[in-house]
Amino acid sequence: RSSDLVAQIQDLEACIEAEKNVEDIYSVRKDIFDVLKQNNVIALETEYKRRQTQVASEVTKRLNYQVDLEGLERRLEQEHIVDYVEKAVKASITPQRESATLKQCISDLRSLAAAH
Repeated sequence: RSSDLVAQIQDLEACIEAEKNVEDIYSVRKDIFDVLKQNNVIALETEYKRRQTQVASEVTKRLNYQVDLEGLERRLEQEHIVDYVEKAVKASITPQRESATLKQCISDLRSLAAAH
């Protein structure tokens, strides 16, 4: 009987030892889940920041496009105004006025040449 009792005690001690091992496994398992959870949080944060960067890049592109478009419109307006003014000036110059202006210029040049 004493040997049965010793065997039962050894079996119970083995069961206790096995339970301690299971507790250690559960403890490690909890740590693994915590690490996985942290990795998931980091992955989500990384994706969030990547998307924020992408949005900022797209907004910058659109703003730059608008700036370029406004610059183009301004340049075209200026060219149009210059063309309009040139055409108006050319249309206002009559052959008689052109002849009179040329004669006046030649006269001014002769008087300047004579003065020097």
